[in-house]
Amino acid sequence: MMEALRLRVQAIDLEMKTITVRSGNEGKDRVTTFPISVPPLLQTHLVRVKLVHEGDLVQGRGEVYLPYSLQRKYPSAPKEWGWQYVFPAGFAVDHTFHFSQLTNPGFDVILRDIFVPLRAGAAICIPESRDILLSEQLLVQWLDERSIDLIHCVPGLFSIFNRNVSRQKNFKSLKYILFAGEKVNPAELKKWYNVFDEQIRLVNLYGPTETTLAKVFYHIKKTDADKKIIPIGQPIDGARVIILDKNMEICDNLEVGELYIRTPYRSWGYYNQPGLNKQKFHGHCKRRMQPQLHPGTRFLSPVEGIVYSPARRSLQ
Repeated sequence: MMEALRLRVQAIDLEMKTITVRSGNEGKDRVTTFPISVPPLLQTHLVRVKLVHEGDLVQGRGEVYLPYSLQRKYPSAPKEWGWQYVFPAGFAVDHTFHFSQLTNPGFDVILRDIFVPLRAGAAICIPESRDILLSEQLLVQWLDERSIDLIHCVPGLFSIFNRNVSRQKNFKSLKYILFAGEKVNPAELKKWYNVFDEQIRLVNLYGPTETTLAKVFYHIKKTDADKKIIPIGQPIDGARVIILDKNMEICDNLEVGELYIRTPYRSWGYYNQPGLNKQKFHGHCKRRMQPQLHPGTRFLSPVEGIVYSPARRSLQ
């Protein structure tokens, strides 16, 4: 699995139907082959990956990790197509990242704060005192001193350090800010984009506890700051969202309805609370792929795959 995740584009020879695995088992290189049916599928996949990479380059991103010696010898290589990952992550997180851990331990999204960096071999940075979280100036200073690459926070916390940001010299290392738990206020984004433009990627996440956190995401754009609503976006791999009306029929575009999330990765339900399980889960404990309902949460049926939540306040 890890060999596949680390695979670079230049390691694949579609004509010869071979893959060169670098530093594989026991740290040795080897060449392996793949079936004749694979090249067309792999070629289609690489076309999609390259389009995303080219878009990232336009926005000043698109760099991948390289060992220090290689990066020093070939300084432009991290942006070159041949060095890109064949199966890139939705967020290019690796062991060089510094994650901020700003979440209260009682908030379930702390699981994402802890296990994502641990899985990537990255560092988790925790503020030394609560005073840092309550001070605009101290929080910005702490994020800079720790060279934070990724911030995962509620929009309310974002508004605290956003108030004290007035120059681009802040957040030199920062690559992503992931929002979760509250509605994103478009007005809060205008000042941010005026300072940083789109060099730091903002992402809106949606996913109740019952679905084991994020199941929908949206890459926020600069133009979204002029909108009234920030979308919750589209489902991640392994999830499907359905918006149904009161008759359990699929809603038309921009029709308001209830959101169902279908995923094999949801929780099994609430312990010893059959009434709550019946309310929250459709087909609970019969088929794990059955949709999950969240009564009282209203959504606009998607247009071009993007879901909007006009009444969203809190996901918990």
